[in-house]
Order: sequence, then structure tokens, then C-alpha cells
Amino acid sequence: MEAKITKKILHVITTIERGGAENQLLELARQQVNHGLVVKVFYLKGDPELASAFNESGISVEHKLSGRNVLVQIFLLRRIINEFDSIVHAHLPRAELVSALARKKARFIFSRHNAEPFYPGAPRFVCILLSRFVAMRAAACVAISYAVRDFLIQQRELSIRFPIEIVHYGFTSSRKVQSARSIKPSGSSIKLITVGRMVKQKNQAILIRIMKELTLNEVSFHLDIVGEGPLRPHLESLSQSLGLSKFVTFHGKINNPRELLERADIFILSSIYEGFGFVLLEAMDCALPIIAARNSAIPEVIGNSGLMYETHSQQDLIEKVLFLKDSESRNKFAALSVDRVENFSSKIMYEKMAVIYKRIYQSEKKAR
Repeated sequence: MEAKITKKILHVITTIERGGAENQLLELARQQVNHGLVVKVFYLKGDPELASAFNESGISVEHKLSGRNVLVQIFLLRRIINEFDSIVHAHLPRAELVSALARKKARFIFSRHNAEPFYPGAPRFVCILLSRFVAMRAAACVAISYAVRDFLIQQRELSIRFPIEIVHYGFTSSRKVQSARSIKPSGSSIKLITVGRMVKQKNQAILIRIMKELTLNEVSFHLDIVGEGPLRPHLESLSQSLGLSKFVTFHGKINNPRELLERADIFILSSIYEGFGFVLLEAMDCALPIIAARNSAIPEVIGNSGLMYETHSQQDLIEKVLFLKDSESRNKFAALSVDRVENFSSKIMYEKMAVIYKRIYQSEKKAR
């Protein structure tokens, strides 16, 4: 039974550039609008890449806070909150801090999207202080995975007594019910693909290094790397130095990589940690066999539907890739991917969030 909640939701997020947290907010907000809620999204900085996607879904994107001084953002958001009278749901650290200073406890919650320090690069005690300050002003935290929850508690960024709710990312499938992946016969050239920002966390270097050995195999392999980031020059240089220019293609940032995913044969996620890994759901929806590093939230998302390798082991990763060179093996894991993605529907995510919102309202009424 659907939980009845407020008719107004105000989301505050650091950016609405394309990324896991931003794409997931779009999924959540779409569900909320489809269930008759009035939804406003305020972002604090950056290029509003997803603004048109939000607007097309009936979600109001507000630009009033973007690029302003943080004190001005707090002042304006406080005034907006008083006028809009809604749940305030913050996403990503800067948005959490601004929201915490603009709205306290009653009807304020925040989502944690990453298994990383509140302020990466800052001393641990600073991260703990900032994170716990936000928690003092909030009614609850939403962690996108058990791995994120465990990280927050282990790092003491949140107390074990603070209410942390687990709500996995939700996904709206783009697959046609009757569609099926065309599996190439064994011995054909095999396309590997990865999608993600070119930063240390994503560890695309290991994929380039294994390509050197894979080129010596009797089966031809090609690697497509989709994404942009500060490490791109280094990764391109590594590929060239290993003589892999013909075997590795850098596609840069693509707004919708689905076409490339559908043409690929195997998806690989080489991250050294993930809060969730939304791209895994996109790969599953494209009926791609998946190989991923065994760490953080990745096993939680994949379950038994994909192959996992020890995070920094090139040899283990190579063995997993070679296992899937056989078309029958790829066909088996493609089917498992399609089955697995059904566990992460946007409807399930919406319902879980609705229960949390309802609980906050009930608690507020009791406190009056």
C-alpha cells in the first residue's frame, strides 16, 4: 500500500551535471511527480546539464541559488523553505551543509551517495565534524547502499544511533520486453566497455594494462572507454606507450551511452570503491554480461548475476574476461543481468522514500 506523504518536495543538490547522484535524483523526482507531488529542484553550482530532462518530466528546476556566495545561498534557501513549506531533501555534501544551515530537524533529510569522506582530502576530524553537524540538524539519513551505511558508521561520520535508512537506487528500464541481446559466436572479436569519470576511483588504468595481454590471445578484443576527467591525458598516454591505439578507443563524455552499451559484449567496472554504481544497472538493462571489482557496494548490486575479480589483480581480471570469450558463457550472464535489474525498480525506490517522508511528518506532529 502506497504511503501518503506531503504533496510538496524540495530537493537541494550541489550540481545537476550528469552523474550517478544527479541521474538518480531525476529518477526519484520523476516518480514523485508521477504520483501527484509538486517537486522543485535547487542546485548550487555548475552547468545545469540535466535541467531540460527535469523540466520535460514536470519537475521545476530553480536557478536562484546557482553560483551564489554560500551565505547568500543559505539566506535565500531559508526564505524559499518558509514559502514552500515542504520536505527538504539534500543530496551531496555542499547541498547538505547549505540545507542544514537553512532548515533544522523538522522535515529535513539528506542522502549519502558515496562511500567516501564527507570532504575528500580534508583531515578526518573535519569530515566527522561536518557530517555530524548535518546530522544534528536532520531527521534522518538515506544511504544508497549498506556499504555506504557501514562506511559512515566505521568512519564515525554518523553515530550508530542516528537513523540511517537504506534505499537502493531505482531504475526505469528502456528495454523492450521481447528484445534479446544478439550474442556473437565464439571466436569473434569481443568488445569490452566501461563507463565512468576518468578519476583515480574508477581505475581505468587496469583495463588498459590488461589489454596488452589480451591482444596476445587468439580472440580479438577491443576496449571502449566512455567518460571524461582529469586523468584522460594520462590514460591516453598509457594506451599509446603500450602500443594499444588500435585496441582502445576513448569516446569522451557521452550524454546517453546506451547505443555503445548495446553494441558491446562485456561491461567492466574497475572502480576501487562505489557508493552504488548506477552504471551497473544501465549495463544490466542492456543485457550485458558484467565483470566488476569485488569491493564496497558492488557485490551488493551485482549479487550472483556477474563475475567479480579481486580489485587490484590484473591476472584475476584477465581470467574473468577470458572466461567470457565463450558465447555460451556470455549468453548465460546476459540473462542473469536482465533478471537482476528488475530488483532495482524506480517504483520500489519511490515507495521506500515515501515511507521515510511519512515517518518524518508523523514524528513532527507528535512533537508539537
